[in-house]
Amino acid sequence: MRLPRVFPRVLLVVALLLTAYSLSALFYSAPTRHASKGASPIQSFMADEPVQSPDQSQTSDNWPVFSRNYYPHPIPRSPFYPNFTIKWDFDTAAFLQRPDVRGKPPKIMTWAVKTRYMPPLPEPVRLRFCPEMPCRMTTNMTYKDESAALMWAGQIMREPTPPERSHPDQIFLFHNHEPQAPEWTSLPSFRKPAWKSAFNWTMHYRFDSDIVSLYGFLAKREKPLVKNYTAIMAKKNKIAAWLVSHCKTYGQREDYIKLLQQHMQVDAYGGCAPRKCPRDVDDSCFKMINSEYKFFLAFENAFCKDYISEKFFRYLEADVVVVARASNEFRFHSPPGIFVNTADFASVKELADHLLYLDSHPEEYIKILKAKDAYQPLYEDYPIRRPDGSIYYMHYHYEGVSYCEMCRRLWDLDKYRKTIPDIVEWFDKENCYPPRDLK
Repeated sequence: MRLPRVFPRVLLVVALLLTAYSLSALFYSAPTRHASKGASPIQSFMADEPVQSPDQSQTSDNWPVFSRNYYPHPIPRSPFYPNFTIKWDFDTAAFLQRPDVRGKPPKIMTWAVKTRYMPPLPEPVRLRFCPEMPCRMTTNMTYKDESAALMWAGQIMREPTPPERSHPDQIFLFHNHEPQAPEWTSLPSFRKPAWKSAFNWTMHYRFDSDIVSLYGFLAKREKPLVKNYTAIMAKKNKIAAWLVSHCKTYGQREDYIKLLQQHMQVDAYGGCAPRKCPRDVDDSCFKMINSEYKFFLAFENAFCKDYISEKFFRYLEADVVVVARASNEFRFHSPPGIFVNTADFASVKELADHLLYLDSHPEEYIKILKAKDAYQPLYEDYPIRRPDGSIYYMHYHYEGVSYCEMCRRLWDLDKYRKTIPDIVEWFDKENCYPPRDLK
């Protein structure tokens, strides 16, 4: 049967309409700062509006497109942490039905000074891990007056005095994710007298902070991974790799490496090393180490209470045995037996002897790989981009849950209302310390 001539035109119109609808859904964004008149621009983000899946609701609210590390929701349980807020077992369904929550505008959490890895968020967006929670995050300070909380990255804040609170319940949060360095004694402005009692809450890797923010998290897998470990071992032809970005460190890891190299081969990569593996090709470096090396040296740049960075968690995901050097508080983060802890050895030579033993006894080496693969490292990836959009640095952090906890507290403010009397005293009470293992 011959179709009427008009039929192809109808099909074309329908196709164009469907394309326009798809594009509108793809590029839907929050209303701009000046889009509404007479009403708050946040009003369209009502707490009981429908929520799509976590990945979809990220992009529909203009989160930059992140890569693969968007972990399961709800997060798996882990037996290897103290009873702090890093797990976030919370019944959001019941919470969202509370009379004081349902139908109310979300609370805005605004970065006054954002971390280097937090992307620009010109409009309030849903929280990355818990998009159903009635809070929105932005880096746009024009939202200051209606914000429930303002956040400062302590390491890089430089304002000599804090701003006036826009309303009595506005929370000032001190955020830090880096170990204290010598220049911290003068550069960050939180040390100035005007900031002494300005903050209400802390978000930090230390377990004594109000809201704990870690670099990673280990969860027990429901089913251990099944791999051909013999085939994995057959591809490896090198012993140990070390990635380094800071040449001189307070923890003197560079000196520890030199002692270790007296007893075994260690291939160093980075800005201070002959081999290069820049962070803008981080995945390529990861794949190379995963395939060719037996050990990855996850050495922290400082010995600081509770400080264990992303390098430990990220390479627990690889087919290598991680050798970790830090403040020896791994019991809060990981079970024993799935990595090698330098603190378990009386000397650098004793550590080297153990690694060489594992190298020559594949059955013992594979035992560690199998034990490690019973756990799932969880972290988010934050690509730091150049103006042209290309990635020049990859940051890894387990921080999404921390903002969910912050949101929960903002809706129960009377339970968590406080003022930190002296932020410098709090920050300095757990200082980093020099190494004691260079022998």
